[in-house]
Amino acid sequence: MTGREYSIPATAYIKNESSSEVRWRELPDLGRDDGDMGLWPVTASSAHDEQTPFIDYQVYVDKAGQIPMLIGVIPTQDVNPERGLRIAIAIDNSELVVLDARQGMLDTFNEYTSSNLKKSPVLDALPKADKSMKLIVGNNFCRNGLYDAVRWLSAKLSVKSVGLHHLRVYMVDPEVVLERIIVNPDNKHPSYMGAPESMKNATGNY
Repeated sequence: MTGREYSIPATAYIKNESSSEVRWRELPDLGRDDGDMGLWPVTASSAHDEQTPFIDYQVYVDKAGQIPMLIGVIPTQDVNPERGLRIAIAIDNSELVVLDARQGMLDTFNEYTSSNLKKSPVLDALPKADKSMKLIVGNNFCRNGLYDAVRWLSAKLSVKSVGLHHLRVYMVDPEVVLERIIVNPDNKHPSYMGAPESMKNATGNY
């Protein structure tokens, strides 16, 4: 895997775009950092397009092509199985990539057994964690979203050029809470806490 690894705290955004009914808001002292970003109100209806509330981050990539990213969210139960638990991301003005925030969720209460999946008209199988990412599956340690206080969602976004880009995180379902973004996760040197924060990623200097 090429490219430099760095992370961005959820609160280090450059723009926070609300709608008339829903907004992203800072949740101080939540998670591993100074705070996280959640949606308000959490009773809002799900949304499905570029007109939904988003938070904008400036990222620097030193290669073109498929850029791997990890999106860290606070572990949340599948509170509404009929619609799932989703978030969307996009680079610049590209098409939205919807991520299932149940990715890697522990089936603590054995709800998603093969028997229950066959019987239920609303349950969908839990997406499996991306085992190609060592930060997700662990490196000689056991990953557990509850103990780690973070669930890592994996994605690859197509970037056409080296340099500065805008990464936008869009609301789909209102219960998702964003903690951290990791750009170019390094499988050769994984750490328990993930990549350190880089306040210089906007200039391309590390």
